[in-house]
Amino acid sequence: MNRFVKSCVTAGCICLLFTGLVSAQASTPDITAKSAVLIEAQTGKILYEKNAYEQRPPASTTKILTAIVALEKGSLDMKMTASVAAVHDIGKDGMNIGIQAGEVMTMEDLLNAMLVVSANETANIIAENICETRQEFMDLCNQKAAEIGATDTHYTNPCGMHEDSHYTTAMDLAKIARHAMQNEVFRSIVRKTSIQLSPTNKHSSWNTLYTSNILLRSNNFEGYEITGIKSGYTDPAGRCLITSARNHAGEELIAVVMGVRAPNSGEVITDITTKLFEYGFNNFKSLNLVRKNVYLGLHSVENARDNMPLVLVAQEDLDVFTLASLDLDKVEVKLKINAELELPVKANDP
Repeated sequence: MNRFVKSCVTAGCICLLFTGLVSAQASTPDITAKSAVLIEAQTGKILYEKNAYEQRPPASTTKILTAIVALEKGSLDMKMTASVAAVHDIGKDGMNIGIQAGEVMTMEDLLNAMLVVSANETANIIAENICETRQEFMDLCNQKAAEIGATDTHYTNPCGMHEDSHYTTAMDLAKIARHAMQNEVFRSIVRKTSIQLSPTNKHSSWNTLYTSNILLRSNNFEGYEITGIKSGYTDPAGRCLITSARNHAGEELIAVVMGVRAPNSGEVITDITTKLFEYGFNNFKSLNLVRKNVYLGLHSVENARDNMPLVLVAQEDLDVFTLASLDLDKVEVKLKINAELELPVKANDP
């Protein structure tokens, strides 16, 4: 009879003891934005933050949460009709693409225009067609924000026009953006540099529409490429920009920059964002500490037949995004079983 039973262990059960670093923490960049945060997309690890928990108006970055709720509650081929209120209630100098009252469009086209071009009326149309009222839709948005962990966020409209009770934080926007980028439909839209909308009952054709994300339009950076996601601007909010970037190793970072005010604010916010990405990619990297299927050891189980131990094997890779200067020789990996194991345990049980 086989004396051992192989059992899989998820990477979350492995404890890491960092006993030393070969160098001090990397020097952080000096930026002029009111608030900012840089995170690693896979784990949400914070690499840099400045006033990241300070509540500020989000401008059109609001539309990321609008898109999340729309994708959860609606379908891309859903036909949506524009109301008079939806096309007119876009705020002072609100961005729009000239959708007319009574115009019928698919949710897919509306999402493209909302996320790529940042058209305010599209967010209103989506909200009014997903729910009976915009207020009901905003209740869903605030509920979703809380579920994501964005607990310092409260939105009162779907497009981001300024209202005193419409606010978020750089940290919350990072959480919302990270959640949204896990949706492949969302991800495919926000990396587009231009869109071509379908003909409607009011438009026989549309001009080609281009992204409002300056970094995505240029996208000529050494060592990494921009993969999304959303810009925003109002006078009270200043210029805001949420950007994701991926390097050649497949590591993805998300940078949130809020409250940039300057005559050349577009240039300033792109410079700040690239500075954050250079800091992140130059000073941090993903290190593998445990390989999938590697033997981790034996674990005794009380009342097991013949005192048979479990053979523990890693079910998946364990990677840690940390300082590139980390000396792996100074890392000790230990196994800790947190849960009480219940018999029987079968081979390959996690």
